[in-house]
Amino acid sequence: MTHALKHWIAGCAGLLLLAAGPVSAQTAEPLEVTFRPVRDGGNAVTAIRVELDMPDANLTEGDRLILSAPVVYAGVGGIADRIEDLQVRDAQGVIGLTVSEDEPAPGGFPYYRHWTADRAVSFPVEIAYRALVAPDGHRGGPPFDMRAIAVGAIGAGSGFLLLPENVDTPRSDVHWDLSDVAEGSLASSSYGDGDFQLEGPPARLRQSWFTMGPAGRFPETGDINGLSGTWLGDFPWDPEALMEESTRVYGYLHEQFAYLGEAPRFRVFMRAPEAPPHGGATALPNSFMLSTAPAGDAGHGSDMPTRILFHEMLHNFSGAIAGSMADTNWFSEGLTSYYTTQLRLRGGFMSVAEYQERINVVAWEYYTNPALDWSSAEIIRVGFGDNFIRHLPYRRGELLFAELDSRIRAASDGRRTVDDFVEDVLTFRAEGQTLDLDAWRTLLRAELDQASVDLFDAVVLDGTGILVPADDAFGPCFTREAATLEREGETYPGYRWVRRPGVPDTACATR
Repeated sequence: MTHALKHWIAGCAGLLLLAAGPVSAQTAEPLEVTFRPVRDGGNAVTAIRVELDMPDANLTEGDRLILSAPVVYAGVGGIADRIEDLQVRDAQGVIGLTVSEDEPAPGGFPYYRHWTADRAVSFPVEIAYRALVAPDGHRGGPPFDMRAIAVGAIGAGSGFLLLPENVDTPRSDVHWDLSDVAEGSLASSSYGDGDFQLEGPPARLRQSWFTMGPAGRFPETGDINGLSGTWLGDFPWDPEALMEESTRVYGYLHEQFAYLGEAPRFRVFMRAPEAPPHGGATALPNSFMLSTAPAGDAGHGSDMPTRILFHEMLHNFSGAIAGSMADTNWFSEGLTSYYTTQLRLRGGFMSVAEYQERINVVAWEYYTNPALDWSSAEIIRVGFGDNFIRHLPYRRGELLFAELDSRIRAASDGRRTVDDFVEDVLTFRAEGQTLDLDAWRTLLRAELDQASVDLFDAVVLDGTGILVPADDAFGPCFTREAATLEREGETYPGYRWVRRPGVPDTACATR
């Protein structure tokens, strides 16, 4: 495994939960962090001034302080290139730095630039730099980039932060200086409004969204059903109405997964850049960013993206399975995608006609995918270079859970469903046991049989089988039929689900 891929796996939230890691008992001083958005005399934010003060720390490797920033992070490039005016000082004065860089990672996955001190340092150490916001028109990707919008800035820590790499500071105390942005501006992060404390190593700051400037907020203070949101930009739909809907959805999801205990607080971040790249939606721990084209942009509709927000909020409950991304995103994304569709129908958040349309989109994306017979390891190497291929594990997982529902119902004479099985799986993880591929296979074998485990391995991981879900996999209202599917002028054999005559709408959501 490459050094860069280790960085990604350790830090990818929404897919994996980030552990704080051990803290030396000898270290009691937190890292002091100050963020100051600056406008350089103009109207728009041009950079974030970052100051890091380390009163004391132990080095976890080597005898020289190492700093790092991503060169590329999930398809977003140029992050380390936008670090300027970097200075590192201790009591002896300015510390020289030697720069090195990881080998580029395939598929747009993260790799890092490293700044290593030319001499041993003595604490306290002061680090200061400017991180330029991402320019308009750069290569698109998930919205980790820090963008200047509406006299403010919004993005992820991974999109602008250079941080100490090999120190064991027990926590980061974060402060804001908003003196150079509009009066009445707010600062918000995945960890709270305004100043906050974050336990664990400095790298955890990369796993946060940040809003700074004259942002909208819902509700005005606090949260509703555990959810709140902030946004910057002129949206093609009403952001406050979307947030109101989202609070209802989040409360409903908590009811469906009540066996997991109290729902974690969830924070929504939204932005509408005036210039491309516009789109993207990505989760980080207990938070989510939605990026969209602004109001009036040609080619973009005005429908609220409720399905996307439903999906991202569901991540808080479905969670992840332990292991590399190649082995696990069928679960984190596939299970979440499956329940996004099922629970939207059951909760009355979509119509039966919309449900049929969605399950047929999933089937189309699966059967027409050029990577249909690729292994999960081959797919992960493509990464952000091809989004259609990158999302195939999502579809594999989604169709798998539909098939498992049919099998579990048949094996139990209707006494159990995939909901009961998923509850067992998520409770297993919630009780502190390691849910990895071996544990998953054991649980699946106990629920059904070895044949179902073999199906999982062949279809989801190895790509040596093609999944044909059972006729009733999507409920009593729909039946499967063979179909010739088209994509980009090519035809593919596949399946679609059509309405079964004589079954009323009221039966479609009864599971």
